[in-house]
Amino acid sequence: MADTKLGQAFRATAPRPAESRFALALAGSRVLEDFVIPRLNLPVKVTLVSTARQQAIEADVHQAMRTLMLDPKVHTWLVEQEVEADRARRTLAEVVLEATADRSRPETMKPIGTPAEWEQLDRDILGECWRFYGDLRELHDPAGMPLTRDEQDAIEHAIKKKEPALLRLCGARKLSAYLLITADQRANSSIERSSPGGSSPSDAPSPSAEPATGSGSSM
Repeated sequence: MADTKLGQAFRATAPRPAESRFALALAGSRVLEDFVIPRLNLPVKVTLVSTARQQAIEADVHQAMRTLMLDPKVHTWLVEQEVEADRARRTLAEVVLEATADRSRPETMKPIGTPAEWEQLDRDILGECWRFYGDLRELHDPAGMPLTRDEQDAIEHAIKKKEPALLRLCGARKLSAYLLITADQRANSSIERSSPGGSSPSDAPSPSAEPATGSGSSM
């Protein structure tokens, strides 16, 4: 049936089902941050996905890598680039919304583009958007997001291979967490070396001088 103006007007004036207080609270607390996509000069709003949804996206990323015959856990430059870029595209396709997005009007919460459209974006622009999302997530996550073992391995691999592009893709949150972890490790190592139980050349007692036992007579 054709969508007539009369039908549109009827739907616009029809009473909406009452929302629960919980649903209203969730909608009111949803993060919406203004952002402009670099080079495109496209104003948008950025929101967050839930932890459960992020885990589902992660599963999709791993499945896509297996389809491409790439192992997401193998830390090569190519694999790391593809895994992080795919994770960024899939996430941004859900969290980057139209600039007119309004918490109180769910119908306005529309993504700006599809994963396929995000794939056409230059990697540098994708990286800028991804870093903004990472900083936003960290800012609104009261418990913080601990660095996983895989993330720490990926950062150490990028440092070892001197790959600044990979480090930029990691974002401020992961790099900051890594710096704190390594600082704690260095501090603990320093404490262990200086502990009383440890042995070091400086802790060893110096040999005492023994008295001379000559047979000569004293003057």
